[in-house]
This record gives sequence, structure tokens and C-alpha cells, in this order.
Amino acid sequence: MEEKRKRKKAKKFAAAAVSCVLGAAMCFSVTACNNNPETNNPTVDYYKEGTVSANGTKSGNISANGKFYTDYATLDEVREAGKELNIKLAEEGNVLLKNDDCLPLGKEERWVSLFGYRTINLQTGGGGAGAGNPGVYGVPMSTLPESMMDAGFNVNPKLIDMYQKYLDRGNNSEISVSAYNSAIVATYAGYDGAAIVTLSRTGSEGEDLKTHDVAGHADTKDHYLQLNDNEVALIKHVKQHFKKVVVLINSSNIMEVGELAAEKTPDNLGVDAIMWIGHVGNDGAAAIGKLLSGEVNPSGHTVDIWPEDFKKDPTWTNFGDNSQMGLDINLYVGDEKTNYHSIEYREDIYNGYRYYETVADDKNATEAGTGESWYKENVTYPFGHGLSYTTFDWKITEDIARRATIDNAHSTVTLKVEVTNTGKVAGKDVVQVYYSAPYTNGGIEKASANLVDFAKTDLLEPGETQTLTLQFVAQDMASFDYDDANFNGFKGYEL
Repeated sequence: MEEKRKRKKAKKFAAAAVSCVLGAAMCFSVTACNNNPETNNPTVDYYKEGTVSANGTKSGNISANGKFYTDYATLDEVREAGKELNIKLAEEGNVLLKNDDCLPLGKEERWVSLFGYRTINLQTGGGGAGAGNPGVYGVPMSTLPESMMDAGFNVNPKLIDMYQKYLDRGNNSEISVSAYNSAIVATYAGYDGAAIVTLSRTGSEGEDLKTHDVAGHADTKDHYLQLNDNEVALIKHVKQHFKKVVVLINSSNIMEVGELAAEKTPDNLGVDAIMWIGHVGNDGAAAIGKLLSGEVNPSGHTVDIWPEDFKKDPTWTNFGDNSQMGLDINLYVGDEKTNYHSIEYREDIYNGYRYYETVADDKNATEAGTGESWYKENVTYPFGHGLSYTTFDWKITEDIARRATIDNAHSTVTLKVEVTNTGKVAGKDVVQVYYSAPYTNGGIEKASANLVDFAKTDLLEPGETQTLTLQFVAQDMASFDYDDANFNGFKGYEL
């Protein structure tokens, strides 16, 4: 499957116009995605625009006086159900970032070699409250080698043995490429279906990730979320010995992976496929083999934008202790330096994808095409990006929003999108809705693209179609004007 970088306003996202009347008439453009009506207000008529009631929310079983009852008879049943749910979450949530005619691996490619010292001990969570205690609550922790073998793969045992001995010696960084001696290399011939490389990162509350002087990097200006020197050497090594190279990103943080995402050539770090598996918890690793084999078709999508160069992102100059900028922003008590910092959030609402989409549109407005070029240079993978082993076609079958007038903050906006699996294997697709509000220079800040709704189809067989109803409320498109930026005498939410 050819990898293509797509902005939110690519042709696949059909546009719809919405006329809004709240004090004054304003037009909002809406870009289609997807939503399941069962997750919305059950009183709404999806064939007619209306309003929703803003009655707040209630939680818990009120009639049970705050008591909660389990659906399971035993603790073992609870644990088993939790394991099944966690595996399902990984199957649905892991993201296929890149796939250049590589995945799923065929039956003739079931003898594989797993690389990276974290292969046998994946990052399960962060530090502090997000750490967890895998394997100690009666459910053994799933591992990557076991997941691959359960999916029908044969795994190179010499590599597994080498990594286990490496970890047993107390090491906690990527192994040097010099460890892959001739005896190890000789084993590749029997397990050459693919090289599967795991790259891991972690983090913790109360401690920012390093922005410079990172262990394992010869360049002191490298940050923690870049490939370290041993990882670069490992990618080069496996590319010399394997036709197919798959990278697993075992990190809850995004990483700077533009080199891996580049079109593969003999002289660069470009690989054939990249899958973001996040932190796997106790059970998530069990899904990986199924996804790589095609038993499960990937359907996850990115929850953040993946910039090409983190140092060009507007947050780079206002992060942590700002030592990456050569500044000292620690707070002092008299002459005594504290561990507290003073950060200015200068990017305002233009954070993540909202910044990149807005800058690209602004550049396009000045000179056609320049925004697209800038976006391609600065974004590796867009927000909401995710590939599949099949293809889908979208069609707006009933665009109620085009005929509607919004005259109430609680007025609904509805789209119906017909999704058809046009490929050769079963899969699920995600439809996302973005709105674009008009911006007046000097007025209320407005990003050019804003996610307002999304949903996923059921598992669709080849040729099968499902119509998804997407609905949101006018209030969802409002911006908070805290200082009357548009000088209309009002402070608060405005459309």
C-alpha cells in the first residue's frame, strides 16, 4: 500500500456548508468524518435537525444509592474479561503509520527476527501513577515473542536469548550493533521473513523528557524522542540483511520518525512499515502478532500530530526549564534557585494539529500551493492518520446540515456518511468531522480545522456498506472570547 500524507482537508473528507444564525449570520465549513448515533443523545431525531437539552451529566447508578455491582461471579472472571478488553483495545487502537507493500506478512514470511532490546520486555506504561504492576494480579503479562508465535510466526531464538542475557546483566539501553556478530548474523537466513524492530520510550509524572544532552546520543543537541545512535545503527544493520523491515513504536509519546517514514532507499533510514503500539500494559502485546499477520486489520488513528522536526514546533521554545534555548527560567527565592519554572504558553489555541493546519491554510491564502508544500515539509503524520489493509469509499447520503439554520446554541448539525469497503479484505474505517470557523484578523482566535466528531464502522466485508450518522451541537463550534476581542460588548462563548 503506497504511503501518502494527507491533511485534514484531503479529498476524502467531503465538505458541507452550515448556515449559523446566533446574533449575526455566520458561515462554518464542515469537513466530514463519522459517528455512531447510539453514542449520542437518544432523544435526537437523526432525520431532522433539532436541539439538545443542556441538563448536565449524572454518573453512577443513582437508584442503587451509589453502590456498584459486578457483572462477574468471580475475580478470575473479572481478570479474564479485563484481559480480553485490553487486547481488543490494542487491536482497535494500534495505528499503522506506514505500509509500503509490506504488511500483512504472508504465510511465506512467517519466520521472523525480532530486534531491539525491548523486544522481550516492552514498555507497559510510564512512571509514577501511570506505571501499573504488570503480571502480579493473577494475569500473566503478554509478551511480543509469545504474541508472534500465537499468530503463527516462528521467532529467531538466538536473538531472544541474546536480549535476555543483556537485560539480565542490568542493561537498560539499546544494545550496541557490535553485539550482532557473525554467529548472530548467520541465524538471519532461517528467519528472514521480516525484521521487526522495537523502539521504546517512556516518561513519568514530575519529570520532563530531556531536550538535550541525552544518553546514547553523540550530538548533545538531540532530544529524547529522536532515534539514538544505537537505534540508527540497528536500523542500518537490519536493512542490510532483510528485505522487509517493520518498526514498532513502543511509546505513548509521539516520536520524531521522519527518517523512518522517508521513502526507503539503500542509503537512508526509511523502512517498509511502521506501527505505533503505544505502551502495551499487561495484555496489549497479544494484539501485535494478529495485526502483523492480518488476522486483525488495523483501524486505529493518531491522537496527536507527528511533526517532522520537534525543534520547529512552537512549543519547543516554551517547554520545561527552557535549557534547550540556553535560558534559565527557574524561579528564585532571593539568590536561591528553585526547581520551579515559569512557562509562557505563547502558542495560545494553536497547539498540535490546529497550529499546522492553520499555518498551512494561511500560507495557501497568500500564495496557492505554498501551504501544502510547507505542511509536507513539517508534518510526518497528521492528526487522525491511520492506514488499513483495505480501502474505503465515502459518500454523503443525506446532508441535513446544508439545509439547516442554526438559531440556538444547542441546535444540532447532522451528517450521514455512507462508507463502503472497496478492498479485498474485511476492515473498519473511521470517519472524522472537522469544522472551520471564519477568522477576522485581530478578532477571536480561530483554528482553521477543529475536530468535532468521529466514529468507527463495524467490521465491513469487501463490498459491504454502512451508513454512519454524525451529529454535533452548535455550541461545540463556539470560541471563548475572554476579553471581547471582537468589540461587541460580550465576553464568553461566541459563534
